[in-house]
Amino acid sequence: MEVSFPENTKTKMAIEKYLLYNKEIELLFDPDKHIYQVNGKIVDGVTSIVQIVDKSGPLMYWAVGQAMDYLRNNLKPGKALDEIEIREILEEASKQHRFSKTRAGNIGDLVHEYIEKTIKGEKPKLPVNKQIRNSIKAFAKWAKENKLRPKLAEKKVYSKRFRYAGTMDIEGLVNGKLAIIDIKTSNGIYDEMRYQVAAYQNAREEETGKKYEERWIIRLGKEDGEFEAVRLDDYEKDFKAFLAALILYRRKKELWQKARQ
Repeated sequence: MEVSFPENTKTKMAIEKYLLYNKEIELLFDPDKHIYQVNGKIVDGVTSIVQIVDKSGPLMYWAVGQAMDYLRNNLKPGKALDEIEIREILEEASKQHRFSKTRAGNIGDLVHEYIEKTIKGEKPKLPVNKQIRNSIKAFAKWAKENKLRPKLAEKKVYSKRFRYAGTMDIEGLVNGKLAIIDIKTSNGIYDEMRYQVAAYQNAREEETGKKYEERWIIRLGKEDGEFEAVRLDDYEKDFKAFLAALILYRRKKELWQKARQ
């Protein structure tokens, strides 16, 4: 893959090309903009589609919790604060959820990167960061106990029937059963994650003609790298929910484009 360097010296990754459905479909992926194209037309991405599902409730409580933790650590009994100090503490408290999200993203990205390289046969060096190391070790323990035999990592998928695309984390055998595995860095497993993995399964079954027996979500805790492996049920129901999200997503996008005309 080529890498170009614009005048502002910011590294820009070149467009990636993938041939799917026995080379009948050429899928292009822009890693900077996270945009998929098929036959010169942009297609909707699975991650964007499932984001239409509202999870503001859990995220709001989490953000409030981040602010409260900061205030507990910085407001001490008997300590006098002037107006400027109070304002500064409140402003910093309001930003804590963004700091935590950025850090969690870094942890998740590095764990993903390590696991992906390992599955591809590389031998990456174990990171120094304790949280990342613990997440990697927990995944390795689960993989051994469940006889994981990975076949693909970071696999691009596309549904010809419903015209959506995405990137599947892992495909392989789990205890001898053909499975799709998605790795999440989060404080919980949310409903839209189920729909996302169902969308990957449908796209792969369209392309390969194979039936996948299991779907898994591997959750890595944001703050502590806590490990959780969940085998999902009700594939048909989850895929129907994904299609409902797809319809809503496309209608909202259509209305947004209409309003800009």
